Amino acid sequence: MRKIAAVLLCLAWPFGLQAEGSFRHQGQWLAVIPAVPSYSGTVLVDGEGRVTWEAAWDPMKWNKSRGYVRVDGSMVEFIVTDGTHNANRARCTVQSKNLLHCYNTLSNGKTSDAIFLTRIGPGPATLLSGHE
Repeated sequence: MRKIAAVLLCLAWPFGLQAEGSFRHQGQWLAVIPAVPSYSGTVLVDGEGRVTWEAAWDPMKWNKSRGYVRVDGSMVEFIVTDGTHNANRARCTVQSKNLLHCYNTLSNGKTSDAIFLTRIGPGPATLLSGHE
């Protein structure tokens, strides 16, 4: 019976079964916008689905936002704010476990250029300071 359980676990792991307390999109992600070569972003997702998104349109103008990740099947949504009254929502389609294809819906109702997130590292266990 243990062998069967171990085999099932090994087969299920790549398809989204996660260890307790981890989040399947946890990681350090590189954000690029091919249509905007000057854009550079780093997205950190912790084990609880919290997120920080740091990005620059040019090296002198960095923006840091915080929020959370919502998952619905093969759709992943990053909901973040930089502390102003506006929230930003990046809606992403899972291409693979390490690649997300995303778009922002802008305040004027238009859709942004494509954003690609590529997982480049494991990410933090928590983004809470002092592990609150």
